[in-house]
Amino acid sequence: MTITRKRAMTVVLGSGAAVLGAACPPASAASEHAPNARATVRHERPHARPRHRRPLPKPTLRNGNYVYTVIIGNTEATEGKPNMTCSGSSMRLTGIATYPDSSNASALWEKTPAAWTRLYTITTGPATTITVSWTPPEKRQAAAEEAAQHNGLVLNPRLWGQNDTAPVSIICGATSPGAVVGELGEALATWVLPAPVRSAAALMATPPTNINANEYGAAFEVLPNGTVPAFTPYS
Repeated sequence: MTITRKRAMTVVLGSGAAVLGAACPPASAASEHAPNARATVRHERPHARPRHRRPLPKPTLRNGNYVYTVIIGNTEATEGKPNMTCSGSSMRLTGIATYPDSSNASALWEKTPAAWTRLYTITTGPATTITVSWTPPEKRQAAAEEAAQHNGLVLNPRLWGQNDTAPVSIICGATSPGAVVGELGEALATWVLPAPVRSAAALMATPPTNINANEYGAAFEVLPNGTVPAFTPYS
């Protein structure tokens, strides 16, 4: 199920700081060619084996690269538990449920029925980027209040945040080694690879190109200039 606006994101700054509601802009029509416009609600996508097997399409070739998009996030059993941890200049995401969000990815999941129910660990690379929403401090309280009134949605355009992106190496470099940095509820992960992969497991074992967070709690924030202020681990 796709909704027309992203859910408001929760950002927790520091180990004991206040919870800040970061508003989100409206999403446009979903498309493989515009993955950042995608917004979904957790737990409403079936993780079931397809009833019919189809010939597997070749991955889409875009600008010389093979592109896969996958919705990733917590399951009900792992909600409320941190699952994003720095490992050197990379990051580990554990207990990740998946749902393919492009024909390329769907072909891999249908090829292996167990891929629909398996939980994965994703290890990023230093160059993997993470996109989160940033709202100016003077608007955060109002955005949080509106989100509480509208089931997690911020309807007032003046309170919408903007998406900002930073490499994992910059995020993990702004805290202590091995720090827990947050809880990912849902995100759209994108892989842009020079060659196709042969299975869902092989894709999930490959560092993604970008993780665009939709629902999350985090100890860090990415400023509009791409910097990440120093932060204490998530708790």
